[in-house]
Amino acid sequence: MKRIILILVLIGISTACNNDIEITNHDIEGEFTHAIANCDNSDNPELNCIEHLWLNHDSTGSIMYGGIDYATKITYSISGNIITMNYPNGNKVEFSLEIENKDTLIRLDNNDVWIKEK
Repeated sequence: MKRIILILVLIGISTACNNDIEITNHDIEGEFTHAIANCDNSDNPELNCIEHLWLNHDSTGSIMYGGIDYATKITYSISGNIITMNYPNGNKVEFSLEIENKDTLIRLDNNDVWIKEK
């Protein structure tokens, strides 16, 4: 009986540990995009209707969001499943992203979904 209880405890511990997935920079490295809803750039072709985020494994990257047509350099850090981004001057990017999985990021302030490009 003690052996069965011990086996069940060990299975429970190993199952609980398998749910704790550690996300690293290497896991999310790449380009993520988000299409801006109801975006029409027919009157202004410089307006970008696709937002882009490029993340490098060395905690650097670039971002294009809010319709701008140029990328801005950033640094980023991961704490738990939250990505916080900063501009080179140290100012924080206006929003953070939650890592849903290695292919999907969720913008925290408006729930926009950013998908990793393959």
